[in-house]
Amino acid sequence: MSGRFPFVSEVSRGAWLAERLEGDNSSQTDPRTGHPYDALAATVPSGFPVIVRVLHPFSRDRPAQRTFTEYVAEGGEDPFEPAPEIVEERDVSWRAVADAHGTRREALADPGDAAAEVLAGELRPNVRAHELLGLEYGAHRDVESADGWRYSAPAEGRLEPSVLARVAEVLAGFTRTPDRGVAAVWEGYGGLVTSQGVGWFFAFEDPAGNWPRWILRPLRHVQSRIAEFRARRGRFGTAAAVRHLVRPRGPQPPGSGILPREAAAGPRLELPDRGYVCFDAGIREFTTPAWMSHAPWVDEPGSSWVQTPNLIWPEGREWVLVSEIDFDSTLIACSAACAGSLLGAAGVEAVRITRDTWL
Repeated sequence: MSGRFPFVSEVSRGAWLAERLEGDNSSQTDPRTGHPYDALAATVPSGFPVIVRVLHPFSRDRPAQRTFTEYVAEGGEDPFEPAPEIVEERDVSWRAVADAHGTRREALADPGDAAAEVLAGELRPNVRAHELLGLEYGAHRDVESADGWRYSAPAEGRLEPSVLARVAEVLAGFTRTPDRGVAAVWEGYGGLVTSQGVGWFFAFEDPAGNWPRWILRPLRHVQSRIAEFRARRGRFGTAAAVRHLVRPRGPQPPGSGILPREAAAGPRLELPDRGYVCFDAGIREFTTPAWMSHAPWVDEPGSSWVQTPNLIWPEGREWVLVSEIDFDSTLIACSAACAGSLLGAAGVEAVRITRDTWL
């Protein structure tokens, strides 16, 4: 198979997934029995012996020479002072975050047990990232922790490419078709299908001299429009940039975004509460960073933030990988042998869960 991820218009290739999912946001009770569906019934397909939850890594940063607190205390908030050199780490484990924030007991398998802290670091299956930071869900902490680092919660709906590569190495060994399968991306990401609603912020220095306001205001407007045109052309192409320049408030059609028109306007794999754009892709594609340079849903391959697929499954259907857009972890439904290899893989932090684990 070529490495160009051709668009899959035959979404019937994913029909088997739809058949194994139950419920949605509007229906969470089985009408046949009156019993609630499993917590992950609309997200993870039934029929697999084990589900492995791969935890998305945290990131953290700090000044190279001192802490943020020391930097501010020394007058670092002065806008005319140069910003400090920042050191960033993007692969921080959940256990390390729990230790740094004194939340290890909350993260462990049984936080109510007096012996919880000696459980060999076994994470609670349904632990959430915000709990480790001592925050409510959706809250953000913009200050450093006691160890001098400033921690950021994991991305939701996106497995760090380096971790995906390690996971892919394992999964490739548990399918007869490592070079054939499907990778799917949620259709709702901004700028993916259309350029509608995508914008930029720009800052400009005023020209030297004492210019009257009635000249400065239109000058700033022209500067902003030119800068946005260039940015839009660079990301979406000339046609989309011209269309937006002529009709900035008008609707932008499918194909004006990152994806080519065939994929942007083509059929979707419809699963509970989500529609996905599908592409031909074997799991072996994701074992190296090269995939980012030719994936049609990636507009900046060299960026530090690249969207990884939300769904991947091999043609043999031995397992399925799900990065649900609202989850801080990626779920893999698979065999017991595959699960054992994932749980023991170097550089992969994971726990075993069930289909009835609330996340």
